[in-house]
Amino acid sequence: MRYGDSSEDNARLLAASYNAFDAAASRLNLNAVELAERMQSGMLADLLKALEDLHGSAPEVQGGICQHCGRDYIGDDSMALSGDCPSDDCPAHIARVLAAEVRGTV
Repeated sequence: MRYGDSSEDNARLLAASYNAFDAAASRLNLNAVELAERMQSGMLADLLKALEDLHGSAPEVQGGICQHCGRDYIGDDSMALSGDCPSDDCPAHIARVLAAEVRGTV
């Protein structure tokens, strides 16, 4: 699935993006509005670091369950019981993809 294929996809992407943005703001002890205001003054590098710190080094999927979106991959032979969540609307997946795009590693 490609982002933006339908209004439902766009709504899910917007909600997941906001959740990731809000989580990053919380990590910096800010609210989303404060973070947006600070970003206007060059805080993008701090946001990227906060997203990467929030994502952490622990696997998103642990014991077959995504720790961020709650998807259950137990019994899914195509998915390991630990690793990165492949779901397009998982906040951790979105944060990982956006951080890679900003860093130019996609």
